Amino acid sequence: MGHRANLILLTESSYELYYSHWSLSLPIDMFWGPEYAISYIKNFERRENDCWLDDVWAEGGALVDPYQKVMILFGGDSLDQDVLLFNAYLELIREVWESWEVRWAYEGILELADYVGYPRSLLESQGNPPISDYKKFSLKAPMNKEWVDSIGSVRTEDKALHFYPLEQSANLYLCRGEELLQEVETEIGLDHCVYAEWTSNFPDSGFHIDIPNKTIHYWSYFGCDGIYKKIKLQWPNWNVIWYKDNFQPHLLLTEGKLKLPEIDQFELWKQLAKSFLMLGSSYDPVKQMKEVLDNISTEAESIYIHPSALHHHTTELSTEQKQAIFDYACRQVLRKQQKAST
Repeated sequence: MGHRANLILLTESSYELYYSHWSLSLPIDMFWGPEYAISYIKNFERRENDCWLDDVWAEGGALVDPYQKVMILFGGDSLDQDVLLFNAYLELIREVWESWEVRWAYEGILELADYVGYPRSLLESQGNPPISDYKKFSLKAPMNKEWVDSIGSVRTEDKALHFYPLEQSANLYLCRGEELLQEVETEIGLDHCVYAEWTSNFPDSGFHIDIPNKTIHYWSYFGCDGIYKKIKLQWPNWNVIWYKDNFQPHLLLTEGKLKLPEIDQFELWKQLAKSFLMLGSSYDPVKQMKEVLDNISTEAESIYIHPSALHHHTTELSTEQKQAIFDYACRQVLRKQQKAST
């Protein structure tokens, strides 16, 4: 139970490592600027500098370096598998953290460890699924169109383009390696794809396999399980390019034959504002857990609760303060867009 995270605060000569058992709202809690974030981190349990969570247990994390003005984070569920919401979030938080470099840790806790010089090898697990487990991911289109989650495309030796609406995240199919090309020969695919004809959702990821140039292009903003390294190993002698959350190269590579849904910036901001202002610092998982235990009071007597699970703290901001910060970020984005268009 929980959503564990390491929080790191840089000092002049080293760093301080903190532990949070409840980091589900981490992207929201880190949104409100450096002063709030530093206060937020210091309220959590301090750990020895070698007591890191590994890449299995670290479901979230944040690092604040006030000296180099760098902030790095990952985790939470408010942006889970919605690349448009994710991109809108990054655009806004960078306005709040003005003059800071704000990064998303696409490789999770490993990127935070890299920043402070802690050996990532000590945090890399060996528990990833064997390659054989990925063979179940077929290019055949799902029976129900609403099951489509991602999009794949292939340019064959004869320069033809083929499109594959996929049921799972695109990077999972790439883990099959070069054997995936055998299925391309039998599963011809579409000659163009209007994604909105399959599902009302935006794809969470995509890939483009360029066979003549032996290049794999793919985009996916969640890659914390070392999947990029796995894909590279499965495609020896191929060039593998990971665009992270940037889906624009996929559109260029497919020459206008892939149409993705239109982006409504204001609708995305409304979604973010709703979750940020409704959840944010009012999120209290400890209170919720105690309420559950009270409802099963007899059984609860025999349940062991780790002390870390009983600690959660946020520095309270009023709704008015949060609204003002959020509105400021939106205005700044609009101002820059208007300036760029003139």
